Amino acid sequence: MLGTLDQDNKSRWPEYLSSLVYAYNCTKHSTTGFSPFLLMFGREPHLPIDVALGVNSVTSGSGSYPAYIAHLRDRLSLAYQKVIEESRKSTARNKQSYHSRARQANIQVGDLVLVRNLSIRGKRKLADRWGRILTEWWNVSLSDISMRTYARAENIF
Repeated sequence: MLGTLDQDNKSRWPEYLSSLVYAYNCTKHSTTGFSPFLLMFGREPHLPIDVALGVNSVTSGSGSYPAYIAHLRDRLSLAYQKVIEESRKSTARNKQSYHSRARQANIQVGDLVLVRNLSIRGKRKLADRWGRILTEWWNVSLSDISMRTYARAENIF
């Protein structure tokens, strides 16, 4: 999520971290089918929009403490079982999807390509993954791959 910040805000990422973490933890994940918040606390989070709309998602505390713990354990156990099941299904779907889309690149001499930005040293989580210069494929061989700078591509992103 930090990688989605624009270049000016990437240097100020600590200011956005707590909001992004909360949003991430409250969002249902496609792999598990649950939000990390629910898997950690056994309930959905109370969001500001719930308060604004008057939605009361808090259950009444009319039971005993041991009964609450037993009920929480049962809910979490069921959720964890479903997570394992959904993770296996998601893995199978992702594998099938990847194999249906995987194609060998057919690059010819003179084709314009983007080059992965490997020049950045250290931590690269917030760095742009692709260079901002289009390059022309110059020489294609397995033993020696050479490229030549073709043109600046400032407007393609």
